[in-house]
Amino acid sequence: MRYDENGTEIIDNAELYRLIDAMVIDIQHLETEVVKLRRCLADHLPQESPFDFFNDLAGYYSEHSAYYEYVQNACGGIDPLGDIHAATLVKILKDRDTLVR
Repeated sequence: MRYDENGTEIIDNAELYRLIDAMVIDIQHLETEVVKLRRCLADHLPQESPFDFFNDLAGYYSEHSAYYEYVQNACGGIDPLGDIHAATLVKILKDRDTLVR
């Protein structure tokens, strides 16, 4: 660990990026499980019931400067919680073989 002249720990960007990586992986996993469980639940609701499988999932972080910097510097400009992740969730929703039973 490194400290500045006031004794405050100095954390470098690589360490912060590793933390954000771990958090993104957790978010992706939890969102995937939520969509799977909601799909299973929807099978037991009346067909005419409105049901948004993606409601209240994690927010969009791209407007936060720290997350933007992480995406640009650690992810090559591709947001790991962006379009690719959203497409994965839609695919999981449509693929009944991936659902929890």
